[in-house]
Amino acid sequence: MTCMRCQGLLVEIPSLFWVAPDWEAPPAKELQMPAWQCLNCGDYVDAVILAHRASPSLTVGQLV
Repeated sequence: MTCMRCQGLLVEIPSLFWVAPDWEAPPAKELQMPAWQCLNCGDYVDAVILAHRASPSLTVGQLV
């Protein structure tokens, strides 16, 4: 895969929730969530980040 930021090489890594200090076991289906990190710029991408990037962002006026 190619990094969206720098076009570098993305490699599959364990999801970050495995290393969080307040980690709790997620449901079984989430244990296999893939994640990728760019070897050039360090960008981290997982399913949650991709979902948030795909959703339309809110403007300041919509938050009030």
